[in-house]
Amino acid sequence: MIMRTLYYLTYALSALLIIGCIEENDLEQGFKGAGEPVMASDATVDGKTASSIQVTAKVDKENGSPVTDRGFCYGTSPSPTIANSTKISDTGKGIGSYSLTITGLSNNTLYYIRAYATNSYGTVYIDLPPISTNPGLGVVETTPPSDIHATSAKTGGTIILPGEGSITTRGVYYSVNKDFTGALTAESTDNTDTYICNLTNLLSATKYYVKAFVTNTYGTFEGTVDSITTLNGLGVVETLPPTGIYAASATLNGKITDAGEGSIIKRGIYLSLNKEFTAIDTIYCPKDTAIYSCPLNDLTPATKYYVKAFVINTFGLSEATNIDSMTTRNGLPSVGATVKKIIGFTDVTLESVTSALGDTTVTIIERGFCWATSPAPEIDDDTVRCGVGEGTFDGVITGLVAQRQYFARPYARTQFGPAFVVYGEEVSFYTKTDVPTVRTDSVTSIANGKATVVGTLIDQGSAPVTQAGIVWSLVNPTPTKTDFVLTLTVAANNSFTGLLQSLRGGQTVYFRAFATNSQGTSYGDVISFTTPPVFITSLPQFPVESALPGTSGYFSVDGYLFVLGGDIGVTYSDALWRFSISENKWLQMKSFPGGNIKWPTCIKYGAGAYVSGGVNDTEDQLPNVYQYNAYQNLWNSPITLNDTTYLMTGFSHGSSIYYVGGKRDTINHTFSPPSKGDTVKADVRVYGAPAMSPEAVTLLPEPQYGGFALTHNNEVFAGMGNDTTDVCNNKIWVSSDLCATWTLQTVCTINTGSIFGAVECRNMIYMLDEDYYILEYNQTANVWTRKSQLPSGYRKFNCIFSYGNKLYIGFGTAGNLLEYDPAWDN
Repeated sequence: MIMRTLYYLTYALSALLIIGCIEENDLEQGFKGAGEPVMASDATVDGKTASSIQVTAKVDKENGSPVTDRGFCYGTSPSPTIANSTKISDTGKGIGSYSLTITGLSNNTLYYIRAYATNSYGTVYIDLPPISTNPGLGVVETTPPSDIHATSAKTGGTIILPGEGSITTRGVYYSVNKDFTGALTAESTDNTDTYICNLTNLLSATKYYVKAFVTNTYGTFEGTVDSITTLNGLGVVETLPPTGIYAASATLNGKITDAGEGSIIKRGIYLSLNKEFTAIDTIYCPKDTAIYSCPLNDLTPATKYYVKAFVINTFGLSEATNIDSMTTRNGLPSVGATVKKIIGFTDVTLESVTSALGDTTVTIIERGFCWATSPAPEIDDDTVRCGVGEGTFDGVITGLVAQRQYFARPYARTQFGPAFVVYGEEVSFYTKTDVPTVRTDSVTSIANGKATVVGTLIDQGSAPVTQAGIVWSLVNPTPTKTDFVLTLTVAANNSFTGLLQSLRGGQTVYFRAFATNSQGTSYGDVISFTTPPVFITSLPQFPVESALPGTSGYFSVDGYLFVLGGDIGVTYSDALWRFSISENKWLQMKSFPGGNIKWPTCIKYGAGAYVSGGVNDTEDQLPNVYQYNAYQNLWNSPITLNDTTYLMTGFSHGSSIYYVGGKRDTINHTFSPPSKGDTVKADVRVYGAPAMSPEAVTLLPEPQYGGFALTHNNEVFAGMGNDTTDVCNNKIWVSSDLCATWTLQTVCTINTGSIFGAVECRNMIYMLDEDYYILEYNQTANVWTRKSQLPSGYRKFNCIFSYGNKLYIGFGTAGNLLEYDPAWDN
């Protein structure tokens, strides 16, 4: 009963399930409305590999006929079908979702896939998006090259991603071409992500391009490109300084600091006469060591050579980067001093010594003495040969003439040729004679009107010398004892020295030594010299036309000569010019601030001068004084003296300025010198510098204008001015108390006119007269001397200076400044 009940329940439930699963169109075949299956439109790709694609689709309705086949069809062309493409069927049937994996695909390939379902009415397709399989390749990175040599190196790769297939090969491509045409392959035996490949049989000094590669099931993938330059394999060599340098040989040296990667074949030195090695000799060294030496012979003496080391190995030639040099010895011997051993009437015996100076390549093939009657004899003159080699040797010269001077010197010659001759010390000698033998040696100094002359007594002859000295003349080219004779004492060294005095400039003096004994007198050779000129006329001209004679002012400061103003014809001048004795040139300075002026009185004071007196363009006498600083080229503001004296002279002493004499115009301030309306003054006015405050007024014994006033050894000398009759007084007074009292020192009897100017030089007073003669007054000896007249063309007067024991007088008609040397005006 129970079993029957269960049976009926089961049957009823089955009937209900069947009735519940039948939809509207799920009718058995042949029913109205049946057709092809219906598939969901959202078929998807669920995954892929290099050889497979995972896909999912769904059959929504069988549509009146059971689905007997469902799956996917695929191919590399669009719209694949189950008839003309590859397909994969699901094992299930009917409606519902299904997933399949399409395998056996090609990697990195685009596939077209459609899901399908088939029933008795046909097959329906659903397109999936086109999809490519994975490439399947990995990623590899090229390892930087290392362990680089001339023919080998190491490089490799690091596998960053291995790809999807099995790795079959790890390696490196290498090529001399950047595009890897003709590339070679090196494979690694390493089975690791990081691997190394040994590159061998490379070319030296060559650039290679390298990149890693890996091959797996799906192909080969490559790394980035790197590069490597193989070493040249050459050695490194250094030039060492040459040693053992002689005239014809030397030792050249080199040092191999790196042998390189190949075997050394040769080593040596290049030798050249030029630093560029454009013409070279190659010297190979047999010594098989790192430091090697190359002996070298047959060099040229006194020659500079350049050397450079080199080495050759199997990879080629390497040269040193440094160049050294050497200069061979001159190949000359030395010849020592000459000894005069015996001097006779017609012969002499000499001694000397030769040496090769330790140069083993030098051979002395000839030595001896050469002689002549003039200095510097050579082997082409008379010669006596004295063997070969080194050491001391004697030579006897015969056939000489008595009482004659000869010159001889030793010589030596080496094997290198005629040019390699060395002469030793020259000696002179006089063969013996009965009369004395003397030599005129020299003139050792010519200065200040004097010349020092020297002679030597060579041999007294057969009797004692009774007189020796110098004979000289200004007219006789071969002076004798009938000319001027200067008898001198022969010193212990047989020399005698004398002084020719009171010589005049610009003259030629002839002199020679002499000596006398009872057998007669002999003379040395004549020597002549010309004394310096009295006047030098080559000084540069005054840059502009000079003023009329006697109208300019002048003063000097430490080698600078200044000329101020003067009558230039049309008008007067305010120009101040400076002449530098050391620079020998003129330079215009700042103009006189008082305007155009003539007859100014310029008194040197300190580093400049005080300028006062004089007259301007309108013939007004100037009452002001101006101070000028020569080093600053600066004029100060004028100081009024309330005095209009002009043509005065003066001097400075201590901090005071002294004005002596002068003229003062008393008629309408108009004058044309000499003017009878002028008053000639005897005043000596004293002012304190720099303010020019009046200090005292004294008087000269007589009035004068012009002339001079100067100090010497704390005494004041004044005079030689013109008196009230415009005639030079020809007197010089001296004061020992700064012009308070005066004593008449001298009356000049050699002057016949006025005096242009006067200066002190060489402790004497020099002045220029109207005939342009220089007058010299020796105040110590109270002696007057008329000296030379100025040369023609230089007989004008603007200024007179004393500097360095010389006078400077200006200007001539051409505007020249004249240099006068009193020491030679004798």
